[in-house]
Amino acid sequence: MKEWARWHTPVNMYEFHLRFQLHASTFDGMTQGIVKTERPWNFGLDSIFQTYGLMGVSDAYKILVSAGYPMAAETDAIFRGYIYKLASAVNSGFHVWTRWVDVQFPRPNNSSSSFRRYRSDNHLSWALTGLSAAGAALSDWALLNYTINGGPWTDTVAGITYLNPSPLKAIIKLAIEPDGRMFEEKIGRTPLIGYSFYHLQAMMTVAQVAQIHLGLDLWNYTVQDSGSIFNSYIRYSDYILRLKNSTDPSEQGRSFTSFSWLYELMVAANPNNPVFLASINTTARSSYILQGVGPVSLLWGEDVGTGGPHTCSVCTYPTSSPLQQWNDLVLDQLLTGQVLSNPMVPSTTLSSSSSSSSSQLLSSSTSAPSLASSSSLESSSSSTSLSSSTFSLSTASIPTTSI
Repeated sequence: MKEWARWHTPVNMYEFHLRFQLHASTFDGMTQGIVKTERPWNFGLDSIFQTYGLMGVSDAYKILVSAGYPMAAETDAIFRGYIYKLASAVNSGFHVWTRWVDVQFPRPNNSSSSFRRYRSDNHLSWALTGLSAAGAALSDWALLNYTINGGPWTDTVAGITYLNPSPLKAIIKLAIEPDGRMFEEKIGRTPLIGYSFYHLQAMMTVAQVAQIHLGLDLWNYTVQDSGSIFNSYIRYSDYILRLKNSTDPSEQGRSFTSFSWLYELMVAANPNNPVFLASINTTARSSYILQGVGPVSLLWGEDVGTGGPHTCSVCTYPTSSPLQQWNDLVLDQLLTGQVLSNPMVPSTTLSSSSSSSSSQLLSSSTSAPSLASSSSLESSSSSTSLSSSTFSLSTASIPTTSI
């Protein structure tokens, strides 16, 4: 972990000076130099897949801390600083999606197919997997609130405090229909069912982190006309059980039992559900762990033997979750344009090491409205109970990080 922290250089899109403009968003080097591709914006979009590494290092750190590993303060600061550095990199790719949409749709139109497309994509959920893992590993409740409810989080590389318009709750609303059909199936993404399972895996990871570490039930979460993660698991079990065939020619005759391992968490939570049991038993248990279910300590808690979370004596879990449930009506207002989707304010705590690039970014950013106009999104009690997640990052070194 020390070697990774010392030598790894995450790709942070803000270091390429992202400029979000209507129909003309750019970043340095997108048509020459390091990127120079026919689809340079995709370079930024795909930078969110650093989320895999972020999940891994967050898991490793959590295991060490939970086991009471004797870690020097300097070493702990290096690890925490590296996790934040990687989280900021993932967040920058996340912003390539979300802030681009903020500019293209300054007043969100829930009926617009393009708006729904860019607020429903699996990239968004995958970015949230790493960010939620980092939040759980570091006990950063503001970061968890950012990923789940859309609360504000300060990223000093970006130079802004940003109210996330695409937290998991918002993605569930837009990406899952009442019968459980995922957005990828709806738009005919190829491979149809494979992509639906892939997106479901990301949602599953964030939902389990929320349940284990915050006691939140996102499996059954619905808002107005949306379905739930639970609904989706029911729908796609039909493909594992061969009760349905994909309409995608590329998946004709394909067996989907290789996705049965995704039902492990559902079986754990619903041990007597016949659909989930049948799905998980279509193959030998653990036969198809493709990328792994996810970060073990973050998904299962420390006391794996009894399945009980929060049993670690040295962990820093809150006695009661400081997160405030986001009002679903406010969420719907955000999605339908009644509330601004990009209430950003410049960070007032930028470190000197990042002030130059951040000031360049802020000078080109759209002037942001005051967060006071959206105060209903976070109650005053919530904002005081959440610890500050402002952190300092440098491209030359990893300084001590404080939360």
